[in-house]
Amino acid sequence: MTYRHYRRARRLRMGGAALVSLVVLGVACAFVSPGGGTRVIRRAAPPNTGPKGHPGTQETAARVAPPPVRRSPHAAHTGDRRTGRVRTRLNGRLPARRPPRSREVAVVYYAAIAGGLPLHVVQADLNNPDLRLAVATAGGGIGYRDSWGRIIARTRPTAAITGTYFDPASALPVGSIVVQGKPVHGGAVGTALAFRAPGRVRMKTLRAGERFDGSHYDTVLRAGPRLVAGGRIVLSPRREGFRDPGIWARKRRALVGITRHHKLLLLGVRRPITLREAARAALALGARDAMCLDGGNSAGLYYRGKTHLAPRRPLTNLLVIYDRASTYKRVAQRLTPNRSPKMATKENERT
Repeated sequence: MTYRHYRRARRLRMGGAALVSLVVLGVACAFVSPGGGTRVIRRAAPPNTGPKGHPGTQETAARVAPPPVRRSPHAAHTGDRRTGRVRTRLNGRLPARRPPRSREVAVVYYAAIAGGLPLHVVQADLNNPDLRLAVATAGGGIGYRDSWGRIIARTRPTAAITGTYFDPASALPVGSIVVQGKPVHGGAVGTALAFRAPGRVRMKTLRAGERFDGSHYDTVLRAGPRLVAGGRIVLSPRREGFRDPGIWARKRRALVGITRHHKLLLLGVRRPITLREAARAALALGARDAMCLDGGNSAGLYYRGKTHLAPRRPLTNLLVIYDRASTYKRVAQRLTPNRSPKMATKENERT
């Protein structure tokens, strides 16, 4: 082969390669859209990248495969056969299911031994919006006495306990009383227990002669002396205005307390005890604040149709609890008659 023949053959081979390149370039341009955008061509995925036994595309495989789930090493899952729901078990325990609030009982009674003393206890949940606390007076009004059973039958409370002290001669209460936001009687001795719905309660220790502003409360009852304040025993009856030395004597007691969990405690003690023993018993039951009510022959405690501690003489006022606001509204007008203390005092003197 001459050099001229070699050059001709080389040009033919180069031309064929260029032709092949042009053909490939033309095929590629066929997939370019006129608008300048590029169509995505779905490429076939390698075998076994899709679901098991069904080869598919990479997009299909990414869509079907579930995302990874991170689980705590201390958590396990258990199913509910009835509902099919899955609950998480932490450290081998299922989370406790809290019962509905509608099923919770607002006022309960139980007998307890606290501080070595047998007690009758009524516990009221101040967190319940339906709970109501009020004061009921004798049927004749301020300055009159009435039997325990008559006051209970007229006002129909869920629970009741003896109220504040009263003068045996005139039957007038020693402490202040506010009913439905209206002052019924004024007194300047003892500690004040104030309540406003829903669930706001306060216990305020006052000096002798000091007045308590009860205009912002539905119910106020002033009795005492204070037994517990902030979780500590505090006894200063003389500072609160109590002059009778019999306040220190052993006698049956009626107490009211407030716990750290916003529960109201009504305590009745049949055994004669001192003020300090009463304070220790209230502390043992979890009271953060506590005070005395009228005791001795006046001490009484009632709960849902049964008197657990009966007073031995007629009374002038009671502290009453209602577990339903509707019941309280029906009997609100029966709590205290609309009679002035002066009129009641005059009529009482005639009798």
